[in-house]
Amino acid sequence: MNQPRSKSRDTTPFWRKYLHWMILVIILYGAIYATINDKNLWLWYAVVYTLTVLGMGVYVIVKRKDRYIRLRTASLMFFQFFLFFLLHRFLLPKEFGKAAGYPWPLNISSLYPTRPDYVLIYAAIFTFIFIPIVTYYYGRRVYCGWICSCGAIAETLGDPFRDRAPKSNLSRRLEISMYIVFIAAIIVTTAVWLENRQLSRWYSIIITFYISGIFSMAVYPFMSGRIWCRYFCPAGAWIGAISKRGRFALSGDKEKCIKCGLCTKYCHMGINVMAHIVQGKKIKNDQCVGCGICISLCPVKILKFEGGFRFRLKGLFMRFKS
Repeated sequence: MNQPRSKSRDTTPFWRKYLHWMILVIILYGAIYATINDKNLWLWYAVVYTLTVLGMGVYVIVKRKDRYIRLRTASLMFFQFFLFFLLHRFLLPKEFGKAAGYPWPLNISSLYPTRPDYVLIYAAIFTFIFIPIVTYYYGRRVYCGWICSCGAIAETLGDPFRDRAPKSNLSRRLEISMYIVFIAAIIVTTAVWLENRQLSRWYSIIITFYISGIFSMAVYPFMSGRIWCRYFCPAGAWIGAISKRGRFALSGDKEKCIKCGLCTKYCHMGINVMAHIVQGKKIKNDQCVGCGICISLCPVKILKFEGGFRFRLKGLFMRFKS
């Protein structure tokens, strides 16, 4: 099915583009300067990053009237400030690093043998037990949509550029790059356990710094805010694989679909939502982060999330659903 196309010209206000680039330049300057000169300046980088999420988060909450999106944005703001900034920078022991909020291999060093045993145990439970269980029932949206620091900057600073996500067949084939990064993370982690740290240094420079910290944010105005999540995030590779095979799905009523194409146009992850709906198919793939923008913008309100889990308690059937 042909992709819905919009012939309207770019109407993004100049001030919004300018704000994005101004914040980006400040963040990147701080990151580069910290790398070359003083490692302590990473604190300054974290302050600007967190303030950006909080400030643009307020903008999204005011702009988007949907309750789900407002709650999700507030959750991202909370975790960015409390977990990724306050706990990581001031309250947790230094050797804990970023393991508290980043599963392996998003934080590749969380499973390095140099970590204390209690950190390794926590990281293993968080990565291989907690994340898989909640993802199976509620999809990639649990971590990527409500918790992740990378998702926080994408859903706030990247919100004005939702309609810029590439949607061609080639762009979807290129999503395999995420799995290439995932394989690289496995190789690097294995090398570190074998006491070879050279690969770890190059991985940190290329993937963590240049691609995650610079390139992904630099292309927001051209490729939307979820480029890192869609093409490069190593954790997204295996989290998405679980989500695809789990209970989470996006569905809609094909008989009531008016084929306006808004759901596809504003999908951060470049999913052809409309094509699935008009064919009567549920969307169960490894890319949907459950941002809810398609549900919010649908003029006939035919889209909904599916998922959840069931259990019996004292003979009473209870259902927790998304």
